[in-house]
Amino acid sequence: MEQYNEVLNKEEAQKCIKDGINLATELVAPTLGVKASKVFIDEEYGGFEASDDGITILNKIKVKDPKLQLGVKILKEASSKTNDREGDGTTTTAIIANELVNQVIKDKEELMDFSKHSGMDILKIKNGIKSGFQKVVDFINKNKVDITTDEQLIDVGRISSNSLEVGKMLAEMFKKLGKDASITTADSNSTETKYDIVEGMSFDRGWISYGFVTNPEKEETVIEGENGTNVLVTDYKIQNVEQLETLGNLFKSGVNDLLIIADDVSGIPLETLIFNRLRQTIRVVAVRAPGFGNQVDYLKDIAILVGAKFVSSSESINFKDVTKEHLGKAKKVVVNKEKTTIVGTEGNKEEIETRIKTLKNRLTEIESGYEKEKLNERISKLSGGVGVIKVGGATEPEVKDKKSKINDAVSAVKSALRDGVVAGGGITLLAASMELNDDIEGESILKKSIQKPFEQIALNSYLAADKMKNEVMSNKEIGYGYDVENNKWGNMFEMGIIDPAGVVKTALENAISIAVEVLECSGAITLVREEKSKEDNKQLE
Repeated sequence: MEQYNEVLNKEEAQKCIKDGINLATELVAPTLGVKASKVFIDEEYGGFEASDDGITILNKIKVKDPKLQLGVKILKEASSKTNDREGDGTTTTAIIANELVNQVIKDKEELMDFSKHSGMDILKIKNGIKSGFQKVVDFINKNKVDITTDEQLIDVGRISSNSLEVGKMLAEMFKKLGKDASITTADSNSTETKYDIVEGMSFDRGWISYGFVTNPEKEETVIEGENGTNVLVTDYKIQNVEQLETLGNLFKSGVNDLLIIADDVSGIPLETLIFNRLRQTIRVVAVRAPGFGNQVDYLKDIAILVGAKFVSSSESINFKDVTKEHLGKAKKVVVNKEKTTIVGTEGNKEEIETRIKTLKNRLTEIESGYEKEKLNERISKLSGGVGVIKVGGATEPEVKDKKSKINDAVSAVKSALRDGVVAGGGITLLAASMELNDDIEGESILKKSIQKPFEQIALNSYLAADKMKNEVMSNKEIGYGYDVENNKWGNMFEMGIIDPAGVVKTALENAISIAVEVLECSGAITLVREEKSKEDNKQLE
């Protein structure tokens, strides 16, 4: 395989980027809304997947032309940022970004370049888009409402997953586990989907290196051994050969599945763990210890919960003395780049209860609001548990699709609890577009672009988008819109058609971000890979 670069000038680069973005958006746009369709994906190693999840589809697109792939990558980046922050809204990001790019990059005869437009004109467009963005955000913040009822929770989960059953299930789980609930999915042994709450916890630290990832599509590591997953909890920095030998002895003693929670893992130990993980001789992932300033307290909480001995100089345990007896146990560990979830912990219940009582007693002794908040957080993690949704289905593609929808719905509910909800179905952005000024160049571009999600939902439902858009824009009632599923007009809040405000704002922000980048593009360098011909190979011989 021979590699070389192809250099594109401004006109070529913008055209190729736009074409790549159009190609990807054309594929994902029909998946938006309650009457969305699915995209069938041919898997690399046999089988297929049927999905209507925007980021899942975008991650699978690999076109032969590297110039088009550049546009796909740029769109994927925007949607990925929305997914990382909100877990939902990836298709909306793509649709808005696509329209923005089409507005700022015209066809060849109209193409923006510095010979026709001064840098000041481009700056005016950027400033207009950014000022328009702030107007839209202000409109959303003014018209959002907080989640106050179980029905609202059900509606958010139902809209995101397109399933009333999932909406009800999530409402129950969040009511039991709280707004910061840790919820994960697993395969069911039957076609039925149900949930369970088990011992466990999650914390905001992800894998130290991408090399630990076992599921590249979701960028996560899942360890679920037959005899459970071992957990090492330490405040040591694992960074030298002697410490690596200690870990090696653990693996030699029969420890094949291991979560390492340490102050840090780096250097030769990190490289060796990743090398052996990639060779699939061991199943391992390393994460940094949670907590700022009170790291040891957090680590002690985790150690008690998983039934491990806290390996620390403060406990008079040297790292070189670590054996299997120092390890805790869990049924399953899920780690992405931002969070670690430990499911089915096997700590001593009496010790856990004693730890919780100690923390509650300490609450009465402190006055600092910040310290109380952190203590309550630790108590919640020790006592709350982890929700596990066991997803059932008749076929593997069906189960995979359901899992994706449920994970999106979990993120949507969390976002709604955090930042409230707005009228769904593209109505809020459509209404916000009326706040933008047609005489300001950037704002006029943004106005057309944020109307696209509503238009696409109407299109996907085989409805007349322009006629419906005029109906909404001529009505002054906030939240007035159309229930596509039940074919009626009314107040979207009252009809239970709501979206998390944070998802809408983040989708718009990330769409604008790449559109501005493309607007400023003055050229591109693409990587071209070509297989050598038989004649070339013979010459080399």
